[in-house]
Amino acid sequence: MLRAIGCCVNSAEFHGVETGERAHARPRGALLRRTMRLMAEAADSRVLRADWVLPVCGPPIGNGAVRIEGGRIAAVGGADEVFRREDCVEDLGRVALLPGLVNAHAHLELSVYAGRLPPSSLWDWLPRLIELRREAEPARNEVDAASRAAWDCLSAGVTCIGDISRNGRVFAALDDVPIRQVRFLELISGAAEPPRDPDELGLALDAMGASADASRPSGRNWGVSPHSPYTVTARHLDAVVRLAVERRLPLTMHVAETMEEREWLEHRTGRLAEFVARHPALNVERMFKGDVLGLLERMSHVAAGSGVCVVRKAARESAEERPAGDDAIVTAGSRSRRTAAPMVFAHCNYVRDDEIAWLGARSWKRRSGRGISVVFCPRAHRFFGHRDHPWRRMLAAGVNVCLGSDSLASNESLSILDELRFLRRIAPECPAATLLEMATHNGAAALGLRDEIGAIRVGLAADLIAIPLLSDCGGDEFDPAAAILDGGEHVSHVYVGGVRRQITG
Repeated sequence: MLRAIGCCVNSAEFHGVETGERAHARPRGALLRRTMRLMAEAADSRVLRADWVLPVCGPPIGNGAVRIEGGRIAAVGGADEVFRREDCVEDLGRVALLPGLVNAHAHLELSVYAGRLPPSSLWDWLPRLIELRREAEPARNEVDAASRAAWDCLSAGVTCIGDISRNGRVFAALDDVPIRQVRFLELISGAAEPPRDPDELGLALDAMGASADASRPSGRNWGVSPHSPYTVTARHLDAVVRLAVERRLPLTMHVAETMEEREWLEHRTGRLAEFVARHPALNVERMFKGDVLGLLERMSHVAAGSGVCVVRKAARESAEERPAGDDAIVTAGSRSRRTAAPMVFAHCNYVRDDEIAWLGARSWKRRSGRGISVVFCPRAHRFFGHRDHPWRRMLAAGVNVCLGSDSLASNESLSILDELRFLRRIAPECPAATLLEMATHNGAAALGLRDEIGAIRVGLAADLIAIPLLSDCGGDEFDPAAAILDGGEHVSHVYVGGVRRQITG
């Protein structure tokens, strides 16, 4: 029984298990209760040994070990340093043990449309997706598919996911999936179903139990997602930013996803103008108008509650699109009373060098507390036929770049390991350790969870995965991170909060 939970029990002395006459002298029920108690203790405290441990926050450790106590990491180092005589040890063998992967941008509810839309531009794909979502019983189909997709994510080593839902119907179905979640509820101004405005968004969060202290680390955290600058009015966007600040919720939004978006924001022309014209509920006169940098500055000022936001001339063409208050003033409360919510800008495929510099200067890496991040979805980027993404320049500028998958309607899988291996093939010059950091620590920071997950460090939750190593694990030149990304092995073990989760092959 003890071996079933991974304990190495090799002697009568280990954990005080009795044998011989003393054991026979005990009533059988008492012995069974003692055995069950020892199993419970072993499940709460254990040591994982691996040929390699990759903390991400430090160099790889050969013949490494991680002690887990109460679901959190209590020690990490060489096996000889971590082992104690009384330990329950699970020897994982020839594997690399690393933090669970973080998928910072997904749409699980679109999983039912996997394989139904061919690769194309976003503006060819989006109308087709809208039509598919109008089919009979989309709600039930989307919920069932979302649950299955979440389990597939877990099996692929994703232990935390930032999932965006248009209406939140899928969230209840995800309660039984032991994957750490940041649940982003999406706002589209004037949509056919709620939430259609910030008030409805707040009420929906209340109904789902997303309280004002939702930033407290747990398995179910919450966030808000104003969809994009072409589907959310300027005033609604300001209000959602304030809502995120007040409730200390992360915020994510699609920004600079296409060149057509940039053209429409600045000039109200081009293909996006045609798309918006076909959807009269999108009130063009109330949308933000200006360049991407102006949009980012506006959101940042509102979040910080700085009191003053210089609004560019291009953004002053209608009263509806101005921030609340005087012509060039945003009043969002005192900076001293507010903590800026983490902001995650999805895609940022078409940003200028000055915008990259702005993002880098406001990354959490350069500021204490919470900052701004960019999530890059490599294979979805290829699906839509975009030009090369500036993620390398972003990293060089100090931007916190993390990874997402987008949806199965525009990707082959939701596996971040697959994203990493794809990036490794197209950017072999990028160090494997840097790529792993993007998929773990950077993603955790983007979602407001860098003090909870994303590295193998004492005090963090024991969200861990193991990946077999087939190449020679010895020698001074061996790079376990490169071996993982250059290989093709699947994840063999997944732990969330120190509990091993059953995975499918």
